[in-house]
Amino acid sequence: DLGAFGRYRQDNYDIAMEIAVPKDMEGSIPNAVMEAQFKGDPFKLKFSAWNYNDDFINLTGGGRAGSLYRTVVVDTIEFEFRDKRIDQRGVLLKSITDFDYSIQHEVSFSAYGQSSALNYIDMANSLIYPVNPNMKLQIRYRYLRKAEPGETATRNEYRIENKIIVGVFDLRNYIEYNDDLYDRRYLSLFSRVRGDVKNFGRVDVWLNFDKINYKEDRLDYFYGYLSEMVDLNNMFELGAKYSYRYNRSSSDKYESQFMIEVKAKW
Repeated sequence: DLGAFGRYRQDNYDIAMEIAVPKDMEGSIPNAVMEAQFKGDPFKLKFSAWNYNDDFINLTGGGRAGSLYRTVVVDTIEFEFRDKRIDQRGVLLKSITDFDYSIQHEVSFSAYGQSSALNYIDMANSLIYPVNPNMKLQIRYRYLRKAEPGETATRNEYRIENKIIVGVFDLRNYIEYNDDLYDRRYLSLFSRVRGDVKNFGRVDVWLNFDKINYKEDRLDYFYGYLSEMVDLNNMFELGAKYSYRYNRSSSDKYESQFMIEVKAKW
């Protein structure tokens, strides 16, 4: 495989691009990511563009992409993972403007999809207000549109979110209202608590009540977990995680899992 990375910077500009060409490339365009940033006063502009072919495999890395996932299954070792880069290309434009009292206004637009069609549209408009050094409040509206042959779907999201630091714990909570093209309406509640507790380890609690159908007084989806991670030595970490999932639309509605894992530090 061949790869190249380039970057150009000035006081107000920052442009970077990375290209990866696999040995047996199937697509006509190589895997590539470009990001550019312009800093003004009082605003900042960001632009990203990406292209990943259908033979792109990226187990551990990052890179700009839309929220479109694809599941890859390796049958020989009974292993599967989700990746949101395989066979995807798209663009993102984002602006950040600073106002008085440290208030920020963010606007973003992205278009992405598989193959040559950019059939996913994602637009967001947010106001972010730091109440104090340990608490931040965000109000956001988001519009999503998916257009495929024979199917068009849209969704509007209205969210109020806060991020709080309490001692050694970081808390993130939000309440969200959703409606879509088919007049389906539901609420979402989310909470996450993370902290590094002395003599106990790193704790992570995740609670996601994703679809609360308040019209019919029922919960359609929930996922939550409790995990702990401790240092074994300078090279390894030991963790335990219990998770529970409920999905009303699935044939296997209830799923619980307990895992013990050992991680190598890098």
